[in-house]
Amino acid sequence: MEICHNCGLPEGALRNPGRTASVTAAAQFGDKRSRRHSVWCCTDECAIQSLAISKYGKSSFRWPITLAQFRAMNPLEESRKKRAPNKAYLERLTTEKSVEITY
Repeated sequence: MEICHNCGLPEGALRNPGRTASVTAAAQFGDKRSRRHSVWCCTDECAIQSLAISKYGKSSFRWPITLAQFRAMNPLEESRKKRAPNKAYLERLTTEKSVEITY
């Protein structure tokens, strides 16, 4: 089970399959280059926020643009691959459960 990179929501709490985003991590502790990580996000909005944080840092008041302006630049269009739902999720959708109610 995966957890959303931005908000921490577990994968099982959602009906949608979510999406993966490629986030760039800055060089730290003497590293000479930055690294790209593929992270799972529960919604497109969480993916946009994760991309903005990786680009500009955690302190949003220091960003040169607002989150709405960053969203308008369409950062998700370059990585539009949606994550395929897992087999357990598909089985839950196709399995019908009957509930008997007795009074």
